[in-house]
Formats: sequence, structure tokens, C-alpha cells
Amino acid sequence: MKALITGVFGAVGSYMWEYIEKEHPDIELHGTARDKNRPAMQNIHIMDLRDYDMVKHLMEAEQFDVIFHFACDPDVRKSFEFPIEMLDNNIKSTAVLFEAVRLYSPQTKIILASTAEVYGRCSDGKPVTELAPLDPDNPYAVSKVTQDLLARTYFNCYGLNIVRMRLFSYFNPKREGLFSSAFAKQIAEIEAGRHNVLQHGNLESIRTFVDVEDACEAYWLAWVHCRGGEAYNVGSHNAYSVGFILKKLIELSRIREIKTEINPSLQRPTDVKAHIPDSTKFVSETGWEPKVRMEYSLKKLLDYWRGKV
Repeated sequence: MKALITGVFGAVGSYMWEYIEKEHPDIELHGTARDKNRPAMQNIHIMDLRDYDMVKHLMEAEQFDVIFHFACDPDVRKSFEFPIEMLDNNIKSTAVLFEAVRLYSPQTKIILASTAEVYGRCSDGKPVTELAPLDPDNPYAVSKVTQDLLARTYFNCYGLNIVRMRLFSYFNPKREGLFSSAFAKQIAEIEAGRHNVLQHGNLESIRTFVDVEDACEAYWLAWVHCRGGEAYNVGSHNAYSVGFILKKLIELSRIREIKTEINPSLQRPTDVKAHIPDSTKFVSETGWEPKVRMEYSLKKLLDYWRGKV
């Protein structure tokens, strides 16, 4: 069995590599990366996924059983400042990948890492099913909706075996752009005496959270069990505000009295009201359920950034 992880050095791809190495060591792992200045690893293919000739050659030469497609720019705030770059990177790379697989490795199953951002603000606060309308509210979300629609089109028109995984919020220490990681980084810096005020944006948004380890298991189970052409919501059923997560991180810090203040530049022009998934479809087809407790995830966040600081 042979698997490819696009964006293998990214915040999700790197964890997925570790997960498969640990849990499924019989899999021959490959990865794509754009940056040459990385630790030497076997089967790493340096390329820009927007380069059709390079992607075509890889698909033709390797004939992967599964591709976990994580490569994209996931920075929502950045997408407001540089929308064209975001759209070009995320949409073109995905279109090139699908087309190269269609022509040169059509038996390959693709697990597309999508996001709850495709649903927009979800202001009614009700659990979202896969049948909810796609209503993107920022340029990053537009790029992910386009990926989603491309996946559906390549299934309907060409029979390409693509599974769309719409993950809701998760804890990932390596993704500095996530508010939970940004909070943990600032707490680590305050503990180290670098500054004494934690800055934040909107604390009212309601989310559910899973750990990146649980997310990796979900992606693997999608490859094993889920049906091509289908979209799946993946997330917890326990909802919390962003402010609650900040409070819990401060409680775990070595300095209990941490001053916080709002920074207008950290607020999005448009923001999620309540992202609460209905994951019934995915759970019924895979048996997946989150295993990692929130306390462990938050401690892992803090310890990771303490090490970095």
C-alpha cells in the first residue's frame, strides 16, 4: 500500500505522517513539500502543486492507493489581506492534483481536507448537517468551497474517488494561526517574561473542538470506510466559546493572573457565530469518536509553545 500526503511538513500533514508511521507502519509513505530547506526524509517530493507537469509526472510514476490532500494556505485572517494569492494557491493546486489523478492514476482515492468554514457564520447555533448550504464568509472559505465543488464535479463527471472531509475546529499546536495556538504562544511568552498582556480577538464565537490526533484518525478512517463523492462533517458535540478556551489555558498557566485585552487587528471583518457539527453520518460509517480529552490538548498546546519560546 502506498500513500501520499500533500503539504507533508504543514501543521496537519506532519501529524498525519507521524500517525501513519506509528499506527500503520506497513504503508509506504510519500509526501509533497514546496520548501527544500527541510530535514532529509525518504520519499519527499519537492514541488509546487500548481505545476501541472511535476504533479503529472508524480502521479504517473508512483500510482498511489490514497492521497491525503492537506496542502493549502489555511490562514483566514491573511485571506482578507491577500485574497488573490489565497485563491490562486488553494484552488489551482487542487485542480491540478485532481486533473493529474484523473488522467494518470484514476484508481487513487483522494481524501480532501475541507473545513467547517464552508458553511459560513451559522448564526442560528443549530448543529450543521452536510446538507446545509455552502455559504462562505471569507476568501479562505471561498477557496475551500471551490475545492469542495471541484471534488464533487470530478466525482460526478469522471468518477474520481474523492471524499470531502469537513472538519470543525481542532487543537493543533503547529498552526499558529489558530486562536488556541495563538493564546498558548502568548501565555508561554508571558511566562518567560517577554511581555505581560495577552491580546485576543472575538471571544464570543462558539465552536466544538477535537485534538489533531483524533483528526488524523478520522482522515485515516475516511480512506478505509467512506464513500467517494460524499461529504462528511467531523467534530465533537461539546460546544464552547473561544473565551472559555482562553480561560482554561490561563488556568493551566504558571501565572494565574494574566491581563488580557482586545486587539482590533485580530478580529475578522466577518466571523463565525456558532460552528456545531452533526457528525452522525461520519460516525455511523466509521465508528469514529474523539478520544483525546480537552485538558490533555490544552496542556499539549502550552508545552509545545513553552518549548518553542
